[in-house]
Amino acid sequence: MAAKSLKLGDTARSRRPGWARVAAGLVLAGSGALCAGWIAASAAASPWQLAPASPPRLRLRPAPTPTVTPTPPPPTPTPRPNVNLAFVTPDGWPGCVVCNFRWRTPPLYEFLSIVHPTHVVWAVTSGGPSSVFGPIDFALLLDGERFLTVRYDNRGGFLPGTALGLHIETRVTARGRHTLTVMVDPDQAIAETNEADNACSFTGVWTADPVTWLPAAVVEGPAAPPSLAVIPLGHP
Repeated sequence: MAAKSLKLGDTARSRRPGWARVAAGLVLAGSGALCAGWIAASAAASPWQLAPASPPRLRLRPAPTPTVTPTPPPPTPTPRPNVNLAFVTPDGWPGCVVCNFRWRTPPLYEFLSIVHPTHVVWAVTSGGPSSVFGPIDFALLLDGERFLTVRYDNRGGFLPGTALGLHIETRVTARGRHTLTVMVDPDQAIAETNEADNACSFTGVWTADPVTWLPAAVVEGPAAPPSLAVIPLGHP
């Protein structure tokens, strides 16, 4: 019977098959640990190592102080007017405005001439529940053209329900038929309940004839400013 020839390597492998595999595994495991250690050491020594991600930093800024818009105050209500200046015709007068060549009481229209002064008389009343305080202006217009403005001082106040008469001496230099109008508060400086009753007119004829028993007026130098006279009338 022929004997099989065995090689040494085959015998070793046949005799210790388990140990060989264990030794090979230990060699591989040691190599892997050595590589891992080298990689770790290299990573620790490398300047290009990436730092671990850190949480983002938040920069806190103080919130801006809100601008407070002030609330505007409510508008002041405009007081309603409670006075009224109006023309009135007193008892015995031919109208609320009377023009004459001379002053008479009560006033009346007799004659007008450009060679004599013109006396203008008018009457106004204070209506409404309140008194009128402060100066009161009057404008004189001839045929719609304003030629004179006079002021009543009204120092004591114009009481409601009362009336007053005013007299001024002026001149008309153009003969013919004219309309002379008196306006109270012509610039509307006084708030009134009714602005439509602030004018009254007189229409007459101015001639160039003098009155024979009166001397003709002679004007020398600048004319003196007209003087306003008050005629108390009491209640209209």
